Amino acid sequence: MKRQRLIPLFFLLLVSLLNAQQVTKAQLAKALQECEQDFQAGKQQIEILSKALKATNHLIDRQTAVSDSLITNLRTQLVLQDSVTTLLKANADTLHMMVTDYNKKLDEVNSLYIRELKKRSRPWFLSGNGLQGLSYGLFIGAALGLIFGIAL
Repeated sequence: MKRQRLIPLFFLLLVSLLNAQQVTKAQLAKALQECEQDFQAGKQQIEILSKALKATNHLIDRQTAVSDSLITNLRTQLVLQDSVTTLLKANADTLHMMVTDYNKKLDEVNSLYIRELKKRSRPWFLSGNGLQGLSYGLFIGAALGLIFGIAL
């Protein structure tokens, strides 16, 4: 008897579960409309994200181009800076050599000037030209004296 009571109860429960699972046509239409709206919203989000991705790729391309241009300019600037540094070093070396040569020339002029001052600061009779002039004068005077002494 227990089994007999359970069978109708089981059928009753089965029928109520089937009725609970049934969806009305209006509910299905409403659910379909909500799915369609969600689908359209998802589609719009995909389009927005696609446009954002394209814009991001464009910005990345521009950033890459600008970076490449900057790197090229920096390399050119480094080459120019190396050239300028080399030229400045050569210029500094040339100026150093010029100053050294000029210093040597000034030392030569200074020594010549000192020699000339020493020559001119000696009395006339201690210089070579002074002694030569004195000896010529004595010789010419002696010759003239001899000529006048004989002639008179």
